[in-house]
Amino acid sequence: STLMRSSAASDVYKRQVRKKLAVQGIHPTIVNMRFVKPFDEDLVRELAISHRLIVTMEDNVYTGGFSEQIQAFLLRERIYHKCLSVCFPDQFIEHGTPEELYEKYGLDAASVSNRIVRKINGE
Repeated sequence: STLMRSSAASDVYKRQVRKKLAVQGIHPTIVNMRFVKPFDEDLVRELAISHRLIVTMEDNVYTGGFSEQIQAFLLRERIYHKCLSVCFPDQFIEHGTPEELYEKYGLDAASVSNRIVRKINGE
């Protein structure tokens, strides 16, 4: 099964992604990680061993964010694991509703679920 890691990403989008993946036979474990630091290293280590993909979702950019922290931790621990970061690009993000921005930058449920399926399938 897939592991979906989550920080500040909207609960609504997480549920929508879960539903879209379930239709394709993928049943993610969703863990709400409320803080970038400190995070539960033992939990991340354990879940990396028991899942084939770690997906981090956040309302932030990659650099300095939750996704980068998780991937850096896995590398330090020498846990070479397939990861997918779902976050905004490291650039100026214009104003808009969350729905508009999520869709524009591929953070909406349809885009995220498609990215997860492609990653699982090795694309």
